[in-house]
Amino acid sequence: MSIYPFIEAEKARQHSVKRACELLKVSRAACYSHLPGPSPRERADVELAAEIREVHQRSKKRKVSELERTIQILTEATRFFAREANPLRR
Repeated sequence: MSIYPFIEAEKARQHSVKRACELLKVSRAACYSHLPGPSPRERADVELAAEIREVHQRSKKRKVSELERTIQILTEATRFFAREANPLRR
C-alpha cells in the first residue's frame, strides 16, 4: 500500500504536507517525486532555457557596428560617472 495518496488527501484538505511526511517517516522530496508530470521548478527551467535561446539567437542577428556603438556608449557613461563620483578626477 502506498502512503502518497494519503499525503495528497491531506494536502487537498489544506493540511501540512511537511507534518504528514514527518508522521509517516518519508521525505517531502520522495512525496513530491511521486506526483505526475514535471515539477513547477522543472517547467520554469524549460521556459527560462527557451527564453535564453531566443535572446541568444536575436543577439547573433545584431550587427557588429551596433555592438561597437553600445560598448562605446557604456564606456563613455562609465567614465562620466567615475568623474562625478571622484571630484579629483575632473
